[in-house]
Amino acid sequence: MEVIRIGAIAPPEKQRSQWARDKLAEAIELKLEPIAVPLHEVESFTSTMNPALASQLKRMAKDCNIPLARLTAGLLAALRRHYEAMEVAPVPVNPETGIPGQSEVREVLLPLLEQSASAIEKGKIVFAEAATGTGKGRMIASLAANAAAKGDTVVISAPLAVTWQLIDALKGIREAQVAGITLSLGRPNFVSPGRVLEWAVDNERVELAAWVEQGGKPLSARTKGASEVIEHELCWMLEDALVLAEDLPIDAIMLSPDDDDDCPAQRLYRSMRNNHTEAGIVLCSHYMLAAHVRFMQLRGLAGEDDPAEPAQSFSLPQAIGTLIVDEAHLLEQAFAAIYSHTLRLRPLVRAIESHVGRGKTPVVNALNALAQQITRTVQQGKDGGARVCQLDEVPSLEPALRDALTALESVKLKSLDGGAKAVIRVAIRALKDALSGRSRLRMELTPVRHFPMLVSGRANLQKALLSLWDAVAGAALVSATIYASDDHAVLTRWKLEVPPARAIYLPPVHPAWTTEPVLLHPERNAIEPNDSPEWADETAGLIGRVAESAAGGTLVLCTSYQNAELLQARLMPALGARLIVQTKVSSASMCVAQYKALYRAGARPVWLGLGAAWTGIDLSDEQATDPADDAMLSDLVITRLPVGLNRSLTHERRVAIAGFKIVTLEAVWQLRQGLGRLVRRPGVKNKNLWVLDSRIGGNAPWVAPYRKVLSRYRTAPL
Repeated sequence: MEVIRIGAIAPPEKQRSQWARDKLAEAIELKLEPIAVPLHEVESFTSTMNPALASQLKRMAKDCNIPLARLTAGLLAALRRHYEAMEVAPVPVNPETGIPGQSEVREVLLPLLEQSASAIEKGKIVFAEAATGTGKGRMIASLAANAAAKGDTVVISAPLAVTWQLIDALKGIREAQVAGITLSLGRPNFVSPGRVLEWAVDNERVELAAWVEQGGKPLSARTKGASEVIEHELCWMLEDALVLAEDLPIDAIMLSPDDDDDCPAQRLYRSMRNNHTEAGIVLCSHYMLAAHVRFMQLRGLAGEDDPAEPAQSFSLPQAIGTLIVDEAHLLEQAFAAIYSHTLRLRPLVRAIESHVGRGKTPVVNALNALAQQITRTVQQGKDGGARVCQLDEVPSLEPALRDALTALESVKLKSLDGGAKAVIRVAIRALKDALSGRSRLRMELTPVRHFPMLVSGRANLQKALLSLWDAVAGAALVSATIYASDDHAVLTRWKLEVPPARAIYLPPVHPAWTTEPVLLHPERNAIEPNDSPEWADETAGLIGRVAESAAGGTLVLCTSYQNAELLQARLMPALGARLIVQTKVSSASMCVAQYKALYRAGARPVWLGLGAAWTGIDLSDEQATDPADDAMLSDLVITRLPVGLNRSLTHERRVAIAGFKIVTLEAVWQLRQGLGRLVRRPGVKNKNLWVLDSRIGGNAPWVAPYRKVLSRYRTAPL
């Protein structure tokens, strides 16, 4: 850290350095200009800054030809003025406004509905948070119908699992029916069965392999119901495959124009495209929206990437009047996946050996040399874990990549079958992207068989996301957890690159029933989180007592497979068949199925979960007609604060720019997601919450946001 002297008007008495770092980094990220301030009100003080931020501030002061203290005071004043201008006055609910479908929206969401509709009409991008179970789907349908009735082309982006519920809500609104409703499914929504099966076998994912071998059938009840409505069985869906294996390399297994005509996913896609109709309201998945933006860029509309890349056929409009994003916290993840390239060398070599005739030996040799280079690079790193770097940080890598690319480009693709052609084209795109110098590279070995793999992806999605917002007249970003601990959604706005001048932050809606049933217990570990036997012994003892007294099922949220394995060894003797453990080959969906089966059999399951268990599962008892009888999840145990779980390339860039504040905001958001597992609908009773991390009781300033989140719950006496 570097010590510099800065200035501010009325800085806080305590923790000034941290306050100044956070605020000045935010002002720079927002590209604010310093404003004139009364010099007699400026208080000068020293502050520690990371070298990059200190250097940038000094350069700005030099460019403006003013002292550093005056510059920083002006930036801080500009930031204060910016947020004062962003404040949204509550809009009174007026039943005469006549928003289509308003009568079907629950009263608790009516202010949010009206404020959102008003802001969208003014060209704003609305951040709208409402708790799970409040009826967000009907509010979204009402917003869409309102915009369509005014002549807008409306796009609703949502995970396919909730799309069917939105379609039902839209069909009940006359204005939506008049505008027309259609579901847009493109190749990015489907997987290539052959490439998925190959990946599943290589990585020993039995459940995923069985899904492919059984025809890639729809998994959720809603998707099965939607299949009947649209007269096509929705097989081979990407989102179903991701439920079974959340670490699938999406770009490598996505359906391609090169896949053979007799590929079942290709046949299904083409039959659905033939039935496509134009409509004023178009629903699509997050992956479809991201792929559409990328396609528009590849066509030269944003001047990026290689326009020679094989085009996909899309039906989303180039200019969107109103965009509504449900589960908006997942949108960046979809963009990151679409803008990443995965080079899987083992299946690539197999394809060359099986399908290429003359001249394949030098190609295989070049690929094997690259595989050896990646393996050496990973093994030389810390603990043999994934190596993340820029291309120029590993000088020996570039020649190996170029040799592999030259060799692959020598292969005559016309004579190959569709599957081999698709594998080679995916590899060529990955190699070109890795060599471009624009992308961050992640080299790793697969967890089961230790095959070398290289992922290249954008640490900065700004250009892609800004091109989306440029094409959108107004938008609403809707989620149960769009905010972290701040009401200005700094983290989500940055993730999605929403232009600050267009962002509107509406008050979150969390009715009392979301917290009233929850009792927060004060018991915690004495040992700070680590992977020692002592920590595992103490934590397992606490979990064992929770499981013994639980009225129903218990979800134990862990932060790594190692945590879960340590606890499994200590809990298995006492819990036996009640214990479910999520592993690299046992997906969250498999664990959910086991959990529900045990509960229905009268057992009280205990699940050691991680990953999707924090964010993407619903352990409600849908068979309980009275919510008060739902004890499927009676106790939630959080073993550690979820600090550092996000290891994405985009997250690493944000941390490098803004420091630990971003790590905290991300972890607070993750904590809120985990807490959201407990109460999923009104009327549930007797939920117990246990946060065992001893740090939550400490006085470290970084812990305060976590305590603030937990303060909304009743606390049991010691």
